[in-house]
Amino acid sequence: MAVARVNDVDLYYEVHGAGQPLALVHGSWVDASTWGRVVPGLAESFRLLVYDRRGHSRSERTETQGSMEEDGDDLAALLEYLDLAPAHVVGRLCPGKRGGRTVAGGSPSRGRPVRSR
Repeated sequence: MAVARVNDVDLYYEVHGAGQPLALVHGSWVDASTWGRVVPGLAESFRLLVYDRRGHSRSERTETQGSMEEDGDDLAALLEYLDLAPAHVVGRLCPGKRGGRTVAGGSPSRGRPVRSR
């Protein structure tokens, strides 16, 4: 199990494939496994990062839920820790979308265009 310590929290992550970096950010009430069906196909074209946001599943549970800003900061720090920045960011539902925008807006060197659904 791969875990990175960023922003004083342990985040579970997986990296798959090769190519331009692409981070997949899950929404609330789920974890990185929500991307399971798309990982094999996307990993054929991208260096793919899937991870559990703070407080979710295999990542460390913190005393508070964590804010959108913390989600964005965590993703940015994880991308830098794994030497994947700048990366495309795809968010699922609101937390993923806002977290991705926080990363991209925080520093142009961290993120590329954000897609959400």
